[in-house]
Amino acid sequence: MTPATAAATAAFVRVEEVLLPPRDLSAALYVAARAPGVVGRLGRVGALAAALPALGLASRADRRLGRRLGLLGCAGLGRDRVEVLLREHAERDLAGLAPRARGLEVLERARRDGHRVVLVTSALAPALAPLSARLGADALVGDDLEYRDGVATGKVVAGRRGAWLEDLARREGLSLAGSYAYGCDAEDEPMLRAVGFPCAVNPDLRLRRVAERERWPVLGW
Repeated sequence: MTPATAAATAAFVRVEEVLLPPRDLSAALYVAARAPGVVGRLGRVGALAAALPALGLASRADRRLGRRLGLLGCAGLGRDRVEVLLREHAERDLAGLAPRARGLEVLERARRDGHRVVLVTSALAPALAPLSARLGADALVGDDLEYRDGVATGKVVAGRRGAWLEDLARREGLSLAGSYAYGCDAEDEPMLRAVGFPCAVNPDLRLRRVAERERWPVLGW
C-alpha cells in the first residue's frame, strides 16, 4: 500500500505591518494626483486632504475603514488607468523600500518548513506585484476595486479575500489546518480563523481584542 501523500500547507503573510509599514494612503494619493484634468486632480487630492484627520482616527480603531475612505480618490477612473498608475507608484515609491528584517525571517522560516508563501495585502494587487516577485512569493492576494462599466466606484469588492482563501485550498489541495497566517488588522480575522496557526502582528485594537480572547500569539516589531 502506498502511503498517503501529506497535504500541502501555506504561510499567508500580510504585507502591511509584517513586511512593510502601512502605506495605503500613499497609493490613493498617487492615483488621485494623476486623475485626468486639473479639476479632477484638485478635487480628488483636496477631498483626501480634508479627510486625513478622519482617516487617522478611523485607522486607529479599525484600519480597514481608513483604507476604504482613502480609496474614494480612485472613483471615476477607468480600470486601465488605475492599474497603470498603481504600477507606476510601485516602481517609483516602493521599489527602494527594504522589508522588515523580522518579516523576512517569517518568509524564510516558512520556506524552510516547506510551506508555500502567499503574500496578502490590503492594497490593490498591481501596487504590490513587483514586491511579491522580488520576494519570490508563490502568490499574491490583494483587494480589488469595484468597477461599473469599467469605471471605479471607489469601493472595494467585499469578501474577496475569504473566498479566495477557500478556493485556493480546494484547488491546490492545501491543508488550512496545517497552515500559518500572519495578520495585522480586523480584516484579517477570517483568514486567521481559517488556519491552524494564526498570529497577529502589530494588530489594531479590534484584532488585538480578538487575539487576546482567542489566545492567539501577538507579535510586535
